[in-house]
Amino acid sequence: MNRKVYYLMTFSALAGSMYLLDRYLQGGYYEYIAYHKKKKFDENQAREYLARQRIERRQKEEEEAAAASLSSSSKGTDSH
Repeated sequence: MNRKVYYLMTFSALAGSMYLLDRYLQGGYYEYIAYHKKKKFDENQAREYLARQRIERRQKEEEEAAAASLSSSSKGTDSH
């Protein structure tokens, strides 16, 4: 019986200390983790946005270059 009480008290103390540690960490550590998750998400969003902007700019430049080459080639063939 004495051993059961010892194990019960030890387990209760361990569970209580884990609960208190969890309550203590909720204020700081979990906010720290949440902040860095959000920061990483925001950085990824910014990278994707910049990549989309580069692709759109490159496509626009290619279209303008193609239009310019077509207009310059048509000017050269129209003059007889």
